[in-house]
Amino acid sequence: VAYKAYLDAYKVYKQAKQDVDRLQENMSERARELDMLRYQIDEIEDAGLTIGEDVSIAEELKRLDSFEHIDKGLG
Repeated sequence: VAYKAYLDAYKVYKQAKQDVDRLQENMSERARELDMLRYQIDEIEDAGLTIGEDVSIAEELKRLDSFEHIDKGLG
């Protein structure tokens, strides 16, 4: 009877330890994600972009792409 109680308690302990390990891993992953998001925010803020600048950059890329196609067609 004591041995069975020991085995039952050990199973509960092992499950609790697995749960704690999993939670710690999840916390570590969240911390890494948070660090990455903070880094991305800093990069965006440091870029000093203005409202609408992404549209003008996209238009410039299209224009340059058109020139590249024309150049390949002539070459």
